[in-house]
Amino acid sequence: MEVSVLRLLLNLDWISPLWAMFRDATSGGCHTFLIPQSCGWTGREIARLLKRRRIASWALMAIDDVFTLSVYNRDARRAQAILDAAGIPVENPVRRR
Repeated sequence: MEVSVLRLLLNLDWISPLWAMFRDATSGGCHTFLIPQSCGWTGREIARLLKRRRIASWALMAIDDVFTLSVYNRDARRAQAILDAAGIPVENPVRRR
């Protein structure tokens, strides 16, 4: 019962997606990584990993069984390399130009 109430409350969170859309629109371009929650890392651990490497991230959310995490386009390739080196799978890797 407690888990279903918590899920209901999490689904009512409209501030986080709204803030993420604002941040995406004002960032000058971003890449949003989709990371399976079964990757063995928490979303906060992934955000901290990138922060330690001086990569700003936002829009950390858990949607269904996926973490979303956005970074500036200019940092996306480096973030991808950091995630790859840590063994964190990404469902939508950065495209090579």
